[in-house]
Amino acid sequence: MALLFWLFVAVVWVVFTSTSGNRNDAMVETVQTTLMTDTMNQYHPFTRQPLELGVVVSRKIITLPFWYSTLCLWTGMEVVDVVWGLGTLLTVIGSLLAFGELGGLLFFRDFKKTWLLVILLELLYLSGDYYVGAVGYRQLFYGYSGEVIVSSMLIPCVLCVLYRFCGPILREDFPVEKEKITIWGLVLSLGLFVSCSLFLTTFVWGIFMVVLSVILFVISIIGVRLTKKIKQKGADN
Repeated sequence: MALLFWLFVAVVWVVFTSTSGNRNDAMVETVQTTLMTDTMNQYHPFTRQPLELGVVVSRKIITLPFWYSTLCLWTGMEVVDVVWGLGTLLTVIGSLLAFGELGGLLFFRDFKKTWLLVILLELLYLSGDYYVGAVGYRQLFYGYSGEVIVSSMLIPCVLCVLYRFCGPILREDFPVEKEKITIWGLVLSLGLFVSCSLFLTTFVWGIFMVVLSVILFVISIIGVRLTKKIKQKGADN
């Protein structure tokens, strides 16, 4: 537990003390422009000149700049501290919690193995700042971006949802009349995940998340059906 805590402190330290210049996106500038003009997607984030042709719809639905601007107003913090610091830290915390919950499900609530998984994840984040494309680098220096939020938080959450909803159906004593309710709960959960993906990321990445969600849903349902058929055949024999 002590090792887990100190590794987390190290992650926080790296997040708030890093001055990496490799962040090649316009999130900070977009939030600053949003705060200065009190509008969204109407001014260029760098020149702050009006966008005569506007922006594409796939950009208009991305709401991250709005939420970061709101955090700046609520906390009174600088934009850089909110986006690069607080935004990234919240993503790291959410990622650790999501993978911790997933580990707890996979290891049947064996807390020692779950803590070990979280510790290894923190070590992965801390040791990954050697390369721009590494998992740790993306998590520590681009954790505020929608792509990282979806890949490190929402995907493990979806896996948890699939496990929680499809797991009970596999039990022999699970009531048949509750199957439809459980499947509808799974559909609604995946629908929420898809909506978050589209509102947090670019259009192409959001569509990829939609396709991934559908694939995971189909695989889980087919797996449940096949498992039930195999159990039924075994019982008949």
